[in-house]
Formats: sequence, C-alpha cells, structure tokens
Amino acid sequence: MRALGALLLVAGGFSFGICALREKRSRIAALRQIEGMLALLCAELELHEAPLPEAVSNAARRADGMGRALLYELEAQFSRLGEASFAQLWTTAVSRTCVQLLPQERDELNRLGHSLGRYELSAQLLALHACRAFLEERRNGAEQAFPAERRLWLGLSAAAGAFLAILLL
Repeated sequence: MRALGALLLVAGGFSFGICALREKRSRIAALRQIEGMLALLCAELELHEAPLPEAVSNAARRADGMGRALLYELEAQFSRLGEASFAQLWTTAVSRTCVQLLPQERDELNRLGHSLGRYELSAQLLALHACRAFLEERRNGAEQAFPAERRLWLGLSAAAGAFLAILLL
C-alpha cells in the first residue's frame, strides 16, 4: 500500500511538470497565431488599403486561434468606438483574449493599439512590423529554450514527487 502511495506521489509530481510544459507549448502556439494575425492585418492595410474596421474584419476571418479571438473581440466592441478610443478597445480585447501571453508581450500588443488608426498608414505599418518582430523574437527564444525547460520541468517535478514519497514513508 505504501509503495502504491509513493508511486502516486511520483506520478502526481510528474503530471505537474507535464501541465507546466503544456502551458509553455500553448504560449508558443499563441505567439505564432498572434504573429500570423498581425501579418494578415498588415496585408489588409498595406495591400488592400482597407479602412481599419474593414481590415480587422477581413483579417479576423482568415486568422487562427488567439489571433482570430483577439480580432473578433475587437470587432464586437466597435459599436463603442465613439465612447472609447480605439486604443482602449484594443487593450480590452488584448486583456480578454491574450491570457496565455506574458505581461511584456501583452504590453507590446497594447502599445500597438495606440498606433493603429491614429497615425498615417506608414506609421501604422511600422508599428505592426515592430510588434510582429518583437513577438517573433519572443517566440523564437521560447522555442529554443523549450527542450532544456522540458528536461528541467520533468526532472524537477518527478524529483519533487519522489522527495514527498520518501518524506512520507
């Protein structure tokens, strides 16, 4: 019975590590989806010269995952555009949909919201490219660190479970 309890503690610790790794993997996927959405939004503004609400709507239909959710949330708030600024609507949409991103990444997206619809097209495109480059750099760093973090999290979580098992036996 004790051996079974010890095994369950080790497995519980190991599962904690798996959950942490799942979160890290979903953050990488979310960054990729946001990057794709920014590329679509940039293309809509640059190539089709669409007004911002139309560009958001068109990009939302073609975006994936979190990028789609962000643009649909923003689109749903366009009715409040007179009472709140575009930047406020964008910040609200980011805070509601981008929960998997780190605070620095959400802050960068929020800075982008202050440029969109406010300046001339070239400045908006520059802000989109800068934000996309920042998020791409963050994603690349997370992808490069993931194999080492995977070994670390799995090892530490299994060791913590084993430590608890030894402690309780």
